Amino acid sequence: MLRTPNTRNPVSCVRSLVATVITAGVLLPLPSVSADLSYLQSLLTTTPEGGWVKASTNVLQDAVAPPAIGGLPNGTYSDPGSLVRAWSAIAWDSNRGNALLWGGGHASYMGNEIYVWQGSNGTWTRGSLPSQLVNGGNAIFYVVDDAAPQSAHPYDNNVFLPVIDRFVSFGGGTFNTGGGWLTRDGNGNPVFAGPWLWNPARADANKVGGTTGSGYLPTLQGGEMWSNRATTFTGTRGQSPLEGTSAYRRENGKDVVYTSRDSNASGFPDLYRYEPGNPQTGELDRWDMVAIGWNASSAQSSAAIDSANGLYVRIGNRANAFDMGLSVWNLNTINPNNPEATRDSFVELAFANGARFETNKDMGIAYDDVNQRFVLWDGKERGAVYYATPSFDANGVMRRTWSVDKVLSTTAAQPQGNFANGVLGKWLYIEELDAFMALDEYQVATKDAAIWLYKPVGVVPETTTLLMMASGLALVFARRRKLDTARRKRL
Repeated sequence: MLRTPNTRNPVSCVRSLVATVITAGVLLPLPSVSADLSYLQSLLTTTPEGGWVKASTNVLQDAVAPPAIGGLPNGTYSDPGSLVRAWSAIAWDSNRGNALLWGGGHASYMGNEIYVWQGSNGTWTRGSLPSQLVNGGNAIFYVVDDAAPQSAHPYDNNVFLPVIDRFVSFGGGTFNTGGGWLTRDGNGNPVFAGPWLWNPARADANKVGGTTGSGYLPTLQGGEMWSNRATTFTGTRGQSPLEGTSAYRRENGKDVVYTSRDSNASGFPDLYRYEPGNPQTGELDRWDMVAIGWNASSAQSSAAIDSANGLYVRIGNRANAFDMGLSVWNLNTINPNNPEATRDSFVELAFANGARFETNKDMGIAYDDVNQRFVLWDGKERGAVYYATPSFDANGVMRRTWSVDKVLSTTAAQPQGNFANGVLGKWLYIEELDAFMALDEYQVATKDAAIWLYKPVGVVPETTTLLMMASGLALVFARRRKLDTARRKRL
């Protein structure tokens, strides 16, 4: 069934915000915002609920370096279209208001450079130049200095870590072999690598991501932007990241990523918790296996965290069957000392008329923190999305069937979609905007993969308006307290 757009009650939204701003009649300081979001906010202001707006103002090709300045040599594996199509993913740098694109890998794209889409003006820029590769035999191509990752299919494995201010990729199928990341030990033997952290503060369009001399031109300076975290951890490291999923949340002031990893290609990924250490202080990362896969299997997939109910939700199919739905882990019950105590649950999705809706492996999934629902998008019908709402009984037990609504775009402008290898990590929820961001499929004719924003149905008034209303009400309370104090003095 199609859902008719409706508007959430703005009064209740203001009351909720005021409750967080005013505590016991005291006006609390509002958090400072370093990212310039004015351009994106202006686009959303004129976009109707349920509609899309193109945010890109140039094309991806504008940011691609030609060979003359250190870009990839022309060849089979240097087409930026293959970078996007090869199960690539974006991450949202919330500290700067930028989208970060990294990927490639396997038989698609050899470059390991990172691209930065500037949220302040909608332009594609380059965060680094690519590292040179060397043939190590057995189909392995190493990065020449082992100081940056080989390109890889990230699927849904790119995440930004705002507390330590780093981008992290858990990787996937690496260039040429399709296996995991490799570097070399002192004897030249292959050793496993990753995850890799990238420092956005060191981004430089004219420097290679690794060390000086590691680019395709020997004179290129190195930005030393990457950090290999393969050996800097405690705990039980996650298994293969191939076709894995990842989702972020902050816990006790720390960056935490939950990520599904499969052991021995079983088809039943387990859930791991990754807490990165601060690379500036030499703090170690922490890995823990926290739950197991049992009731829902998957191949390529995507995931998101329900921040209201503490659920890790992944696109998946019912074990020993072929119907598709959602695989759900309850993060409230996880225990690193007993991961088998928490097993995933398979959840069906159904329209209001009772008809089943089946997900698919090409979908991206993200969680709308304001409206407390998941939004799924696969681009098969361009801008059409699906709203899936978690359901619980009177005792707080999660139901195994959730409601879903299909919502068509309210704007004629919408992404092209029709992805060759799925959406996966190209679909994000941007909390600061209360909107979704999508990386469109690469278009050969325009040499572009555009960034689009989607404004969900039921959004609250613009953030600036809400803050002004909240601040105004707070001042009213402050003035009232001042008058009451004066009145008591007179008495």
